[in-house]
Amino acid sequence: MSKTINALVAEGSKLKQTIKDSQARLKDIEGELIEQGVGDYEDTDGHIAKVIQPSAVIGLPTSPKEQAETLEKVRDICGDDFGKLFDRLIFFKPVKAMAEIAAALLDKRKTKKLIELLEQPKSAYVKWS
Repeated sequence: MSKTINALVAEGSKLKQTIKDSQARLKDIEGELIEQGVGDYEDTDGHIAKVIQPSAVIGLPTSPKEQAETLEKVRDICGDDFGKLFDRLIFFKPVKAMAEIAAALLDKRKTKKLIELLEQPKSAYVKWS
């Protein structure tokens, strides 16, 4: 069965709105179940909703500013034992406008080779409005 583009867009728009409304309602339902506390909750048809409270994780904040502030306090607390409690990680990520900067710094062949190594293809998607 072939549908016209207009029909596909109309159906897709309706589905998108239905999903959005359903996600909002699901969030409300989950909030109410969480208020009931940890446990298993069953409906009359045997469907089960399990409320789980995961354990807290030990880690640093993700924002660089908060991370720096927290690390300063942590270093004060740990003193000389800091290195025994934390691993030092060094990683690299491409700078913004990397392709343009590489083109200015490297010859064309090296720039092309570098970009081919690092470029990660993205899939097409539909944005609904």
